[in-house]
Amino acid sequence: SLGVPLLGITPKLKNKKLDFVFFDREYKAFTEAIRTIKTNLLLQLSQDPSQKLIAITSTLAEEGKSHVAMNLAFSLAAQGKVLLIDANLRAPSIGNRFGLPENHPGLVELLRGEVRFVECCFRDKRSGISILPAGGDCDDPLDLLFSPRFHLLLKRLRHHYRYVVIDSIQTESVSDAFVVAKKADSILYVVKASSTKQSQVVKLFDRLRSQGIDVHGVIATQVDVSKGHAKEDFANYYDYNNAIR
Repeated sequence: SLGVPLLGITPKLKNKKLDFVFFDREYKAFTEAIRTIKTNLLLQLSQDPSQKLIAITSTLAEEGKSHVAMNLAFSLAAQGKVLLIDANLRAPSIGNRFGLPENHPGLVELLRGEVRFVECCFRDKRSGISILPAGGDCDDPLDLLFSPRFHLLLKRLRHHYRYVVIDSIQTESVSDAFVVAKKADSILYVVKASSTKQSQVVKLFDRLRSQGIDVHGVIATQVDVSKGHAKEDFANYYDYNNAIR
């Protein structure tokens, strides 16, 4: 068993490019799914109000990690000020999803000391959340994420935001995700249903635990809810036993 709770599932969408689907009335089931995930997450975090940094990762690319990070941030905005950080410095996507130009400064330039926070962070009027995009090209992402400036930045952000959602890179290919996870209070793991192999997830969970990193919850994406027992089938495949909430 993975030994962590299944925080919830997101239903399979007809149009995978609906980044702002949380606000689309046509997809009420998705919105409710995100709210359920948020509720389960908040129940965890309520045990320690100081837990504000939420890192989201996955095993592979294209599992819906960034999509979940965005929409979870939208939902968390009801609790207070929320910041969404794109810490995937190798293959960023958040800035593009919000229509930012490619040359918009972000986390890379901030950690290099080239810009101030107010110059690279912007507020999305529709959702009310703030966004810190990844920024420009980066040849040394691991060094930047390891830097004292990143540590200090997260420390300061705790005092300015109710929650900080960090969209990290997938865990299989590089060590960046482990560095980010070490600095976060809560780590959520996205798994694409009927796609990612159980052996891959177990292997990466073992690697995280070997680094002293605990995953606090799993989110299953692209679940075919037309199947009556989709949630139970997913849980059984990943050997969740009674971890469904």
